[in-house]
This record gives sequence, C-alpha cells and structure tokens, in this order.
Amino acid sequence: TLTAASASIQVGVPTSGQDVVLPAVGVSKGLNFWIVNNSAGANTYTVKNAGGSTIVSVAQSKRAVVFCDGAAWYGILTA
Repeated sequence: TLTAASASIQVGVPTSGQDVVLPAVGVSKGLNFWIVNNSAGANTYTVKNAGGSTIVSVAQSKRAVVFCDGAAWYGILTA
C-alpha cells in the first residue's frame, strides 16, 4: 500500500502476484508513481486505486506509470 509520501519510483521483484494499492485520490492530485516489475517469473503487480478497482497490471519485466489528477488514477504500460 502506497501513501502520498511514498517514493515515486517503486521497484520490486515479486515472487507471487501482488496488489499495489494507491493512495486515495483526495490526497493524490499531481502524484505519479513509476512501478517496475523485475520478477524472474510470471508474477504480476496489480495496481489498484483505494477503492479496489484495477488501474493497470504490470507483468514480468514490464513498467508502468500511474498518475492522479485529483479525481481519478490513470495508468500507462510500457511495451
């Protein structure tokens, strides 16, 4: 679970599928996070908003940027 004070670059090596929960939009306007999945296996980070809705799924060896406009979170995956 991330907070508004969390580092903007999040790098991990998950050994199983894991959820990454973003802070509530009310405290996140202008925030962005770079999510890096360096898993050696087929393990995915599922990035969700505070309400539990999936914003983006970051597969093995992929990256994503998520950003908030104060009303919602949005995500972009790398190729």
